[in-house]
Amino acid sequence: MGIGTSLLGDMQSSSLMVVVAANLVVLIHLIAGATETFVSEMSRHTVASDSPTVRRDYEATRLRLEVFWTIALIATTALAIKMVLPADLADQLIAAWFVGQGFALQPYVQSFISGISLRNNSRVWARIFNEAPITIFQDDKKYILIAHSVFSVTLKAPEERGDAVRVLSWRKLTECTIGMPH
Repeated sequence: MGIGTSLLGDMQSSSLMVVVAANLVVLIHLIAGATETFVSEMSRHTVASDSPTVRRDYEATRLRLEVFWTIALIATTALAIKMVLPADLADQLIAAWFVGQGFALQPYVQSFISGISLRNNSRVWARIFNEAPITIFQDDKKYILIAHSVFSVTLKAPEERGDAVRVLSWRKLTECTIGMPH
């Protein structure tokens, strides 16, 4: 009887840790979503009528928050794994996870770094924040840059009808010809 009670107590403790860890990850997702919503609402009210400097500050804030929440989610997931699993197993899983991420995320890291380089290009930076169109030529086809994030850019072909868009990584964008409209 004592063994059964002990096993039940261990199972309740383990189940509680799983629930706590899952709630921790969900909480981080909710906070990240709330800050993203707040910043996008801020852009609608403030940036639409203000100077390019304000727009640049908004975009810089948005990109920094995106990077911060990506790192926070990774750290929270690692913490949740350590809370739920035995220490040795958790350490091995986290180490394997980070090694796997190193290989799997390599294109994203390259795109992120290429994005930093391109966003700091004075021609591209000025056009993004002055909301002037940036023309991108890829495979003899003309596109207009309509949005960007930390990892990618969204392009639209002006000749096409409808909402057809193309998403490229910043790294792929470095292989394109960036021109300004005439």
